[in-house]
Amino acid sequence: MNANYGLMVKLKPEFQRQLFINLLKQYKQLKLASLLNRAPSLMYLYKNYRIKSLSLEVVNKAIKLANISKEELDKNTINVYSAEKERRKILDIGKNIRRKQMGKFKEDIPKIKEHEGSNNKDIAKVLKRVKMYSQLKFLENFGYIYKKDYPHKNYITMKGLRELQRGQGYV
Repeated sequence: MNANYGLMVKLKPEFQRQLFINLLKQYKQLKLASLLNRAPSLMYLYKNYRIKSLSLEVVNKAIKLANISKEELDKNTINVYSAEKERRKILDIGKNIRRKQMGKFKEDIPKIKEHEGSNNKDIAKVLKRVKMYSQLKFLENFGYIYKKDYPHKNYITMKGLRELQRGQGYV
């Protein structure tokens, strides 16, 4: 496995633009793409700074092709980071946002447990209405339904009853 796998380099915009302008003048798009082992369409994205972070492998090949010194590269490098750690950090942020949203959804749904005697057919209609046939536990957690002495007594909450009535044309 490559020791540099997953390392990304963020260059100064002016430097990256000038580097790829010079390389595109020297090699043309298809030849440069084959030398860098990248898709030809990426060359103009690199040049126009639409892709702000380049893999270390691409940067090293581009610097070698352009005959630029390591000192100049170091001077124009903004950041070097692991792509895997960056992805993990972004995914963790999204996971925390979803947890907060799910907690808020659970708090917002009223849990009224006064509609006794609903049978499985009524609950199936509610499940069909909200398109969650196999998510009985999910609906129970969010307060659409709850069960007591399963399978004999099933209860439907006010939220579930509203969905049921809307499906039958009452609301």
